Amino acid sequence: MEVNNANNIPTQTPVPVQVVPQQDPNGLSLTALILGICSLVFICCGGGIVLGALGIIFALLSRGAGMMNSQAKVGLGLSIGALALSIIIVPIMLVTYAATLFSSPDFKEQFDRAFERSYNETYNELYKDYDDAFEQYENEFNSKDLEDALGDT
Repeated sequence: MEVNNANNIPTQTPVPVQVVPQQDPNGLSLTALILGICSLVFICCGGGIVLGALGIIFALLSRGAGMMNSQAKVGLGLSIGALALSIIIVPIMLVTYAATLFSSPDFKEQFDRAFERSYNETYNELYKDYDDAFEQYENEFNSKDLEDALGDT
């Protein structure tokens, strides 16, 4: 204890208090709003799913123990909307892209060439020994031997 010299009153030394920084709800709600806007912009690229989910998380985190502010509410709504649209639009876009790609004449021609090349390479590797053996047998066995084997009919 220390004594105050002016009034001779004993005083206690203050205990240092450690201040723990709290998450700024305004920063989180602003982040949720920005992610909600970006998720709408990037729906066509598939970013609406990831950014929308992050926007929802940040909006819920900004709430903390109190009420959600207006920025967080708007960010939450935009993120939910972008997420729902992404789940609907992205598969449709992928199917359309695949149908366009596979119906292209250039794609069909390239696919046929690649398939034929692959088939020929595989066939040649698998049946090379059989073809060689058959060719050797064919060379050894001629038509006279066939007539002798069958006899006169």
